[in-house]
Amino acid sequence: MEYRRLNSNDAHLIKKMALGYKSKVIDESDVNNFINNPDNYLIGCIDSNMVVGFLLAYRLQRYDGKNDMIYIHEIEVMENYQRKGIGRTLIELMHMLCIEMKTYKMFVITNKSNKAAIELYKSSGAISENDDDIVFVYSD
Repeated sequence: MEYRRLNSNDAHLIKKMALGYKSKVIDESDVNNFINNPDNYLIGCIDSNMVVGFLLAYRLQRYDGKNDMIYIHEIEVMENYQRKGIGRTLIELMHMLCIEMKTYKMFVITNKSNKAAIELYKSSGAISENDDDIVFVYSD
């Protein structure tokens, strides 16, 4: 298996990934727009020319030019590849990128009911600073 940040040369893998995880057909120009933005991160675990796990994250720039953060939006691993350390390795790779960029911190949001995610985050060294955080969402 190969772990790496996906780039525009991987558009075919990303399109196939979207079908496998989200059952969505996506346009290659959308993939390229996303992947060519240096503040967007898509780190993949590739096995047999297929993305079997990925981490999607965004660099959040601060107004003062200091202490940028990485927001991990999504981590997915195909069911038959789960519990093999892929999610943890993806997080570790993103953490190494943060260190290289001198990024202040990296964070992820989940639900208390998502026990598997909580165990993954704890096992990869994350801590929950507050037990009472509430996420509000605005949508159309």
